[in-house]
Formats: sequence, structure tokens, C-alpha cells
Amino acid sequence: MDIQRIVKKYLITGFSIICLIYIIGICVERLFSIPLGWSLIISYIFSIVTLLIYGLCWKLIAKSSPKSLTLYYMAGSIMRMLLAIPFVVGYWMYASSFEEVFRFVIVFIIFYLVMLAYDAIYFARVEKQNKKNNFR
Repeated sequence: MDIQRIVKKYLITGFSIICLIYIIGICVERLFSIPLGWSLIISYIFSIVTLLIYGLCWKLIAKSSPKSLTLYYMAGSIMRMLLAIPFVVGYWMYASSFEEVFRFVIVFIIFYLVMLAYDAIYFARVEKQNKKNNFR
């Protein structure tokens, strides 16, 4: 298992997905005149930061104790959820209206779920490939 290559591909693909979602958000904002400004920016930053943390932590665990990766996948998802709570609560306290909070939560959930699905699919493929290579 080439850990460096796996992490590099994970980060590049993840950054690409996040940027694509951001661009789609800007297009939706422009086409439908829905003000998403801070919602997009905060969700984008949260996704980038959690992608970096998740990828770098995976790299450290894969190098030090690869048998613990299954536990890491579960713990990583829980940590991401716990990190998301202050962002949502903070925006809720900052926002001036319920509509603004609602838009933020919708945008944030889209970013969150897409990245959660990406992590699950990407690392399921990595583990499948790893098991395939170990049985040969």
C-alpha cells in the first residue's frame, strides 16, 4: 500500500470536489438570486479544513498502525460531526434571520454529506484494494 500516493490522490480529488460544489453554489446564487455568500464560504472552509485533517490523520495512522484504520474511519466521522456543531451554532448566533440560518444549514449539509460520501467511497476502495493485494 503506497500511503503517500493514496493521501495525495485523496486530497487532490477532495479539493476538486469541494471546489466544484463551491462553483455550483455560486452558479445557483447567480441564476436564482439566492444570497448564499457566507454560507458558501464557511462551508467551503470547513470542508477544506476537515479534508486536510482527515487525510493527514489517516496517513499517520496508516503508517503507525494500519490495523486500527477501521476504528479510525468511525472515529473520524464522529469527529467531523462534532466539529460541525460549533460551525452551525456559531452561524445561528451570528445570523439575523431564520431564513439566513436555514440557507446556511442547507448549504452546509450539502457540503457535509458530499464529503462524507466521498470519504466512505474513497476509503472503501482503498481497503478493498488493500485486501485484494494482501490475499495474492
